[in-house]
Amino acid sequence: MKIYFFFIFFVLLFVRCSLEEKTSIQYDSSKYTYHFDTIYKRYNVDFTQNYTGGIDLHFIDSGTFIVYNFCGSNQLKILLHESDSVMELSYFNPNCKKLFTSIKKDGVYVISEKGELWQYCKNNYKQELLANLMEDTVLKTSGLIIEEFKPGGDQYVRVPENILYFRLKQNYKINDGKYSNKDSCFPIFAKYNLDNKKIELFGKQPFFVTYNEYGFLSVKYDLYIGDSIITSEGCSGLIEVIDTKTHTEQIINCKSRYDIDPIKKWIFVPDMKDAKNKKMEHYLLSGSYESLFYNPFNERYYRIFHPKMDKLDKDGLYNTDSDKECVLMIFDKSLKLIDEVLLPIKTIQVLKLIPSKNGVDIYLPELFKTENNQKIFSFLHIT
Repeated sequence: MKIYFFFIFFVLLFVRCSLEEKTSIQYDSSKYTYHFDTIYKRYNVDFTQNYTGGIDLHFIDSGTFIVYNFCGSNQLKILLHESDSVMELSYFNPNCKKLFTSIKKDGVYVISEKGELWQYCKNNYKQELLANLMEDTVLKTSGLIIEEFKPGGDQYVRVPENILYFRLKQNYKINDGKYSNKDSCFPIFAKYNLDNKKIELFGKQPFFVTYNEYGFLSVKYDLYIGDSIITSEGCSGLIEVIDTKTHTEQIINCKSRYDIDPIKKWIFVPDMKDAKNKKMEHYLLSGSYESLFYNPFNERYYRIFHPKMDKLDKDGLYNTDSDKECVLMIFDKSLKLIDEVLLPIKTIQVLKLIPSKNGVDIYLPELFKTENNQKIFSFLHIT
C-alpha cells in the first residue's frame, strides 16, 4: 500500500495545538451581514526565534498549508491551518531570499533564487537537489534570473502535480541582456514541468515600469490556480489573468469603490537625501492594494485595499501605520466585485488572508501574545 506524503504529514510529524474563541462582533455592509470572530491560534513552535514571516499559502484537497521562513535558523516551517499542525524542514537560506515552494503528494519542492530545485521526499524529508533551473537553455538565453524578493508570499490552489511556478526579473549584471532596452518587454513568469523537464515563459512587463515607479507600492502579488497565473500590483486595481495552456492574457479592472483619488507615483529625491523616509511616507499616505486571494470552498476572491490617508488627523496629530483603514473586497469567481467591507481593524499591511470553509481568516499583526517562548497569533474570522 502506497503511503502518500499527506498521510505522513498528518500522522507522524505534527503536533496538535489549541484554539480559543473570543468575542464576536457583528458588522453590517451594504449587502451582507458579517460576523467577526476573533480567534487565537497557539502553535507548538517558537516563532520568536529568527522568524522572517510567511512565504507561501498552498491549498490542496487535504487542507490549507502556510510556509514560513526561519532563515536565521535554517528552517522552513509548514503549518496546516485547519488542524494547527507543524512540520519542520532544514533549509539553508542565509540571506533570507525569496523561495518558491510547492507541496505535492510526493513531497515538498523548493526553488531558490539561484535556480536550485530541491525536493524533500523520502529518508525523513532530507534535501535532494534535482536540478539547477538557471542552467536550462530557455533561462540561460533569456537574460532573466529568478526573482529574489517578494513580501507576503504567493498563493497556490490545486496546481497540477507535475507543475511548478516561479517569477522572473531582469538581470542587471548582463550589459547586453536581451531585454535591457527600456522600451522592450520581458516575460515575468516561468512554468516548469517535472515530467518533461521543460520551462515555458509567460507574461510581459515593460522594463521601465517594473521597478520603483511607485516606491514601495511597486510590489507584485501572484496567485496560481490550476493552469492560470493571476498577478496584481500594490499600486493598481487592475488584475492580469494568464492562461498557461492557451497562452492568452486578460486584464480585469478590479478597482475598489474606496479608491477615489488616483494613486500617485513616487517622486524620486534628486540628491536622495532622506529618500527611504520619504518613500515610506508615500507608502503610508497613498491608497494601496494587497494580495489577491482565492477561496476554493466558496469560489470567492478576497483582497484588502487601504484608502488614501491624510498626513494629519482631525486633531492635528501625525497619522501612523496603525491608523490606516482596511477594506475587504469580495469578488465572485469571474472577478466581479460583489461587496466591500470596512474592517474593524487598522494597519498598513495585513499580508495574509487564509481561506476557510466558512469564509476567510485575517491575521491581526498587532494582536499577538508571547508565552513560554511561543507566539500566540490572533485572527479575524469573517463568515
